[in-house]
Amino acid sequence: MEDLKKLILCEEVMLKKFLNIFDISFLSDNSKIALAYSGGIDSSVLLDLAFTLFCNYKIQFYVFHINHGLSSFSDKWLIHCKKTCEIYKKIIFHSFKIDLFSYKKNIEENARIKRYHALKELCQKYNIKYLLTGHNQDDQAETVLLKLLRGSGISGVSGIYAINNKLSLLNNSNIVLIRPLLYCSRHEIIHYAKLHSLSYLQDESNNNIRYTRNILRLYVMPLLKKLFPGFQKRFSQFAYHAQSAEKLLTLLAEKDLKVCLKEKSLDIRMIKKFDSDRVKNLLRYWLNKYNKKKPSAIWLNKLYNQILENNHHKKISIMHAQYHIKSYRNQLFCLIKEKVSKNINKNVNQLFIWNNESKIIFSNFNGILYFYPVTGGEIGINVLWLRKQLLLIKSKTGKERLKLTKNSYNKNIKNYYREMSIPPWNRFNLPIIYVQKINNTIFNFDNILYAAGIGINYVYQTNKGERIRLHWIDLDT
Repeated sequence: MEDLKKLILCEEVMLKKFLNIFDISFLSDNSKIALAYSGGIDSSVLLDLAFTLFCNYKIQFYVFHINHGLSSFSDKWLIHCKKTCEIYKKIIFHSFKIDLFSYKKNIEENARIKRYHALKELCQKYNIKYLLTGHNQDDQAETVLLKLLRGSGISGVSGIYAINNKLSLLNNSNIVLIRPLLYCSRHEIIHYAKLHSLSYLQDESNNNIRYTRNILRLYVMPLLKKLFPGFQKRFSQFAYHAQSAEKLLTLLAEKDLKVCLKEKSLDIRMIKKFDSDRVKNLLRYWLNKYNKKKPSAIWLNKLYNQILENNHHKKISIMHAQYHIKSYRNQLFCLIKEKVSKNINKNVNQLFIWNNESKIIFSNFNGILYFYPVTGGEIGINVLWLRKQLLLIKSKTGKERLKLTKNSYNKNIKNYYREMSIPPWNRFNLPIIYVQKINNTIFNFDNILYAAGIGINYVYQTNKGERIRLHWIDLDT
């Protein structure tokens, strides 16, 4: 009887911890919630707890099972999960199989990435906002210890967040990832499963010391438990404090970014006013905005030193696996390697006629040409005239000349690029729009209507009648 009382008390504690993380009182009818279910003890307890709490709400409750296919028992696990969900009423079950056989190294990390990708796909397919996973306090302790051993910074040792919608996980900020068991110990989870006689699976891969996490779980954690009883809770508290510190650093970086950001580049002169720690914090945050792998401390130090040494004669240029950091006229730019390689072919050209579209997409030039209405006395291109013209979009040669105003000189477009501080690497994808009447298709430099990034040829500007102006946007900006 005494043991039963302890088990019931354990259940009450777990329910409170669940609700402390995920307040379900705000849920409305037809809210959609999904649960990632492997069939193991953690997700089995989470499923039972969630069903107990959700059964009084008119919500749509989905359960997703991701089949990795790495175990010979994978198909049996799928059957077990499906049959278990049939016991609970009103649960919508879906499974998704992923292929990991092509990976010879980093199987654990690749399995994690593929699993989250599959969960994201399912959430998007069924328009689900909340996704629950069964991470617990012991998982948090393992994660923190692993990150410490790898020399991670504050972001790494902050571990697992109870509520998270970061792009780095699901690449969709509209999906909120929730871990309702994160403050529950494995001891409590085992007790709950015993109280409710839950049937769950044992994954044999958890005993495979090929995976680093399993080495910690099987050898290191038991020793720590013996020497420092309850250390998991203290590691969890450490992660919570680290998360608070990370949030403060993020707030500071956001403030600094507003000061230093100029369109998509950073003002190097403003950066130099900050101390080294503040600069590195800003750079980490800025690079993370591109949703890329975080730079190492060594790489970041190299970038910081180049920023300090930057002047008219010494430019910044530092490569990363995914991007290239360069400077131009006291501005710091992050060039994504995939996008830099998309420079348009110099021989590409395309004829077109404007039919009152607000925009035209030119995939060959990796950009969009916008047609904006002009109001008041603003200069623009006459709409009636433009409709009658045959237009040509063409990659530049570098020899083109253009006059923007009546009293200005007819200058080479290279001079305009320099005057407008357009970096050399951004000039490749800036096309030229030519114009000629339909009965005469000879195009030359006198026919330039618009140079992307520069402006409209003075010859075709007017302040009379209905007018539009042109604006070019690169698809990667």
